[in-house]
Amino acid sequence: MGRGAAGMLEGHPERHVWGLGRHHYGSNFFWYLKDPAGNFSEYYSDLDCIPEDTDWDPDVFAGGNGRLIWGPPMPPSFIHPEDLAALMTGAHGPR
Repeated sequence: MGRGAAGMLEGHPERHVWGLGRHHYGSNFFWYLKDPAGNFSEYYSDLDCIPEDTDWDPDVFAGGNGRLIWGPPMPPSFIHPEDLAALMTGAHGPR
C-alpha cells in the first residue's frame, strides 16, 4: 500500500488527500488521492469479504466512528473540498 501510493504521489505530492490508514467499515487499508481531474480516488487493499453462506450479524456505527481505526485524522477538505465553489460555477469545465 505504502509503496504503491508513494509511487502515485512521486512528483505530484499535491495529489495526496488522506492516508495511509485503515477503515473500520470493511477493515481495509486506504489512501485517498486526487486523480488528474481533481476527483478523489480511494486506493485500497485487504477489504473484508463476507461469503454468502456465512452467519453474520450486521452492526451500526454511530456517527463517523466507522471511518477510521488508525491513521491520520480525516482532513476537513475530505468533506468540504476547498475548490467546491469553483466546481459549482463550472470553473473546472472544458477549456
